[in-house]
Amino acid sequence: MENKEIFTIDEWIFHYSQDDEKFKLLFKFLFCLFEKCDKFAFKTGTNLAHKIFEIEKLSVNCKPEKKKMIKFLFQNIFTNSLKRIDFEQTKSIPEKFKPNLHSKDHYLLEIALSTETKTLITTDERLKNQLEKVESELGIKCFLAEEFMKNYIEQFSK
Repeated sequence: MENKEIFTIDEWIFHYSQDDEKFKLLFKFLFCLFEKCDKFAFKTGTNLAHKIFEIEKLSVNCKPEKKKMIKFLFQNIFTNSLKRIDFEQTKSIPEKFKPNLHSKDHYLLEIALSTETKTLITTDERLKNQLEKVESELGIKCFLAEEFMKNYIEQFSK
């Protein structure tokens, strides 16, 4: 049986949903995630959770086609227990890493640490650079969103 990925994503998902071109890429990526049976990590009450549900609130002002796409994402991914891995408790970041990591990112890193695959997708180059320095110790693989999504879609299409 093929190993399934569990991705931790950050708030860029909201910003991509507000830009029509970036939303197309986001939708293709999440559709591939849906088809491939991969999953994403989620924790209620976080900045990410608020941003995801903000997408749905703002969809009332979208064109009909985009509104349908957002509805698909919510029904099949964001609220689907087969796609979303919910974490009530997360692993803590070891103290020795905290001073070098921005405190606003701690919750994302704790979620990523709690997954089997420890994969974080971000648009934050600073965070990616910080995590690259400690990847072998911390175990979190960090990727920039745009490049990661394009590669993921390409691999899925093969």
